[in-house]
Amino acid sequence: MKRNKSTVALFLAMLLSSCQGGKVEHPLEDYRSELSFQEETFKIMQLTDIHWSYVTILEQSKAYMDAILKNALSEEGHIDLVVITGDIVLNANPYILKSLIDYLDGWNLPLAFTYGNHEKEGTWSTAYLNSLITSAKNSITRIVDGDNVYGETNYLIDIKDGSNLLWQIYCLDSNSLAHDNGLTYQYDNIHQDQVDWLKRMAKDSEVGGTNVPSLGFIHIPPKEMFAAQEEALKDPSKHIMGESHEKCCATKLDSEFFDAAKNINMQGIFFGHDHSNDNVVSYQDVLLGYGVKSTPELYYYEDQEGFDWIGYSLIELKKDHRWSLKHVYLDYDDPSNVKHSSTWESSL
Repeated sequence: MKRNKSTVALFLAMLLSSCQGGKVEHPLEDYRSELSFQEETFKIMQLTDIHWSYVTILEQSKAYMDAILKNALSEEGHIDLVVITGDIVLNANPYILKSLIDYLDGWNLPLAFTYGNHEKEGTWSTAYLNSLITSAKNSITRIVDGDNVYGETNYLIDIKDGSNLLWQIYCLDSNSLAHDNGLTYQYDNIHQDQVDWLKRMAKDSEVGGTNVPSLGFIHIPPKEMFAAQEEALKDPSKHIMGESHEKCCATKLDSEFFDAAKNINMQGIFFGHDHSNDNVVSYQDVLLGYGVKSTPELYYYEDQEGFDWIGYSLIELKKDHRWSLKHVYLDYDDPSNVKHSSTWESSL
C-alpha cells in the first residue's frame, strides 16, 4: 500500500518530538528581541542577586533600589536596558515574587532577566514564574516554552542604530544544580544544546559574514573564571577592576560555552552568584566579571569602615564598537554615600 509522503514525514516528526519529551526546535526569531540606540551611546545597568525573601523588609529594599535608579539616571542621563542576572528571590512566596517584578516593571525601562540557582525554590511553579517575567509590560525577556534548548532564559537582544545591527546581548540560563558523580550536587553550567543554540543564533545574525560584537549575561560563573583569576594574580594587567572577598563558586563542570562565546565575538561575559566578589578580569581577550550585588539580602561585603559594597554595574556601548565598564557602590544606610570603580574602556 502506498503512503502519502507528507503523512509519513509528519509521523516521523511527531515520533521524534515524543522521543525528546515533546521538545522541538523553534524558529530562531522566537528568541530574538530588539532595542535601539536612542542617544549616541547605549547604556546597560546590571543588577544581580537581589534575593528578596520572607525576611526582606520590602519598603526598605525598594527605597534602596530607588536610590540605585536615581543615581544611575543622574550620573548617566539615560539607561537603555536593565539586565538582572539571577537570584532575584530566595525562599519567597508568590506575593513577594510578584511584588518585585511589579516594582522593577514600574521603572519603565526595558528589563532582561536571566535565572539563577534560586528562582525555582519558592512556592510557585516554573510556569507561573515564566509568566510573571514575560508578561511584565517592560520585560523583553524571551522564554520559549517546550523548546529543545536546556533551561528557561535563553534569548538574544539585537541592539540597532536604525536598521544597522551594531551589538548583541546574549542572555543564557546557567541553570541550578547538577549531579556530581551521581551522588552529590554542585552548581550546574550551560549545556551543550544551549551552546549549539548560541552558535545557530550567531550564524543567523552575521552581518556581511562577520559576527557583530556581543556581551553575555548569565548567573553562575563559567569554569574558566578559576583560571582567569589565577592568571590575573600572576599578571596584574589582566585585572580590570573590583575585588574578591570570597572563594569563587564557579561551576566545576566542563562546557564548550566559553570557547563558543569567544569565537562569535562575545567580548564580555558577566554574572553574579558570589555576593562578596565583584572582580573583573581579562581572559583570552574576553572580559569575565562579576556584577555588583544589588541589595544587602542574605550576605554581602562590608569593609572595616562599615561601607556596604553593593550597588550596580554600568556598561556603555558605542556605535563604533567600543565599550566601557564601571562599578558603582551605594551604602545601604546612606545611599548618598557613593563610590565608583575606575572606568575600563575598550580599544578598537
